[in-house]
Amino acid sequence: MQGGDLWTSANGGASWVNRTTGTAASGAWWRSIASDATGTNLVAVAVGPSDLWTSDDSGVTWVNRTKGTPAGGHAWYAVASSANGLFLVATGDGEDIWTSSDAGITWVNRTLGNSAMSGQYWYSVASDASGANLVAAIYGGDIWTSNDGGATWTNRTAATAATGLNWRSLTSNETGTVLFAAAYGRDIWGSIDSGATWTNMTQGASASNQHWLSMASDSSGYHHIADGCATDLFTDGDPASALLAGRQDASVRLIYAGNGIFYVEESKGTLLAY
Repeated sequence: MQGGDLWTSANGGASWVNRTTGTAASGAWWRSIASDATGTNLVAVAVGPSDLWTSDDSGVTWVNRTKGTPAGGHAWYAVASSANGLFLVATGDGEDIWTSSDAGITWVNRTLGNSAMSGQYWYSVASDASGANLVAAIYGGDIWTSNDGGATWTNRTAATAATGLNWRSLTSNETGTVLFAAAYGRDIWGSIDSGATWTNMTQGASASNQHWLSMASDSSGYHHIADGCATDLFTDGDPASALLAGRQDASVRLIYAGNGIFYVEESKGTLLAY
């Protein structure tokens, strides 16, 4: 919300409570918010430049964690949380990638001095349940992943068909193996090998070339809801009823995703069904 407040709901969205009106957190240009698995520990970021705020009581009270610190006063754009709320990752517009391992009390710049990553237009970031496996995307650039909590990063889309797209939203499953990325004005791409390879999931479909802005998934990483600017609301179809499509005589392997759902992958890593 631009120039507004933070609201919370404890009944699935049926009713809402304004949590920041009349406080120092009111009126910020809120850009992103993330929650732990219980909804108790929250983190919110604002663009402005502005700061990172956290709550440990489901949004009733908020603490500015970065004012007066090196992490303060940035153009924050995206934030993600581990399942326990301890491990956080945040980034922004023309900024670096920062991480916290103490629920936002202190922050570490993970990309300072990295010419390929520092000061980029990081528009989205996602985390697995542990907080160790992270994925971040540059608007007009590439998708990067980390398997050590942000200490080191790997460019996953350089020199591929997925490079240079206007990435706006990312999702990760609970283990960091299933990743999805939505590009503004283009398509939604998927990976089932922690970002090593990517497949265009919407090419030729009604969901292709949409102005994607936001996307969310369940813990499996295979069920999504996505929306954008002047774009309809899209959801994934039922994976159990999806028809397989691939090259004739392709070598495939069967992957059990849990909950009675199986997925098929070509030997080269192309996702055939999801």
